[in-house]
Amino acid sequence: MLHAACRNVTPLLHPRPALSKAPTHSEVSLNRRSFLQKAASSFLLVRGLPALLARAALGISPLPARAEGKRVLELTPADCDTSIADCTLATFESPFPFHAAGLLWNGATPRLQFRTRADGEEWRTWTDVRVEEDAPSASGASASGLLTFPSSSLAQVRVSPDVTSALPPGLRLVAIDASAGPTPAPQVIAAQTGTPRIISRAEWGADPQLMTYRPEYASVSKFIVHHTVTSDGGADPAATIRAIYYYHAVTLGWGDIGYNYLIGHGGNAYEGRAGGPNAIGIHAGRFNRGSDGIALLGTFTEQAPSTPMLGGLASIIGWR
Repeated sequence: MLHAACRNVTPLLHPRPALSKAPTHSEVSLNRRSFLQKAASSFLLVRGLPALLARAALGISPLPARAEGKRVLELTPADCDTSIADCTLATFESPFPFHAAGLLWNGATPRLQFRTRADGEEWRTWTDVRVEEDAPSASGASASGLLTFPSSSLAQVRVSPDVTSALPPGLRLVAIDASAGPTPAPQVIAAQTGTPRIISRAEWGADPQLMTYRPEYASVSKFIVHHTVTSDGGADPAATIRAIYYYHAVTLGWGDIGYNYLIGHGGNAYEGRAGGPNAIGIHAGRFNRGSDGIALLGTFTEQAPSTPMLGGLASIIGWR
């Protein structure tokens, strides 16, 4: 999300076997979950035809070959046909816990809301879905911004209660678990002079197989400061960055993460788009060329970034 553009500016950071008696709801849910887990495991480990057929029957799309072994699934609603005009709430169930997700759909964009639930817990609060505006998806589908949340196995999407329309057709959810990977140690707590320490893509766990973008370059004359409108990653910001990377590179089809640099809540700077200084990112539409897109990891519509985070931002801008 775009928030400020210029040099030396303080930015305003605006998802059974037969029984002798009728199964209970909990028994149905337990057996469905067991089957989902076995089907997904079969695909990830064997990748054979039976597993592919099982995934197709569950409404789960095959993973791209370049995402082999990663815990990412594209899901269709378990209880709602979005081609039916009166479908206003859809539930998605994943065979593994996930902490990030994106929504894709066809056509116009109604106001949507989203919530998640972990096994054995209550549903969390509904939140508004932000539409991805920095660049369109390569497939032409409408897309949300990346959604992040505590680890969950269920998600629901509904039309905002003040809107009288159905869910958009072709609605699906991309469930992402990017928790497996390196956790770089914190490096800075305040602004640095000279060349700042930047955590490399290899250090935060960027899978080079996901990148299909060939870097292009233009001299940088401005900085565009964003916030990612996600969580700040807590104790493991690299996991959130890996989720953003997958969503940008693969789900939206941009070929790589859109931002040139990211700043964590502790002030650490992370290398974003591959190619080094002056690589053209995807973060601000027609303003991509000639700008550095620097993203503050988190959501800052109602609270200010931390002092270390602003120090990390200043270090990157001063160096560039």
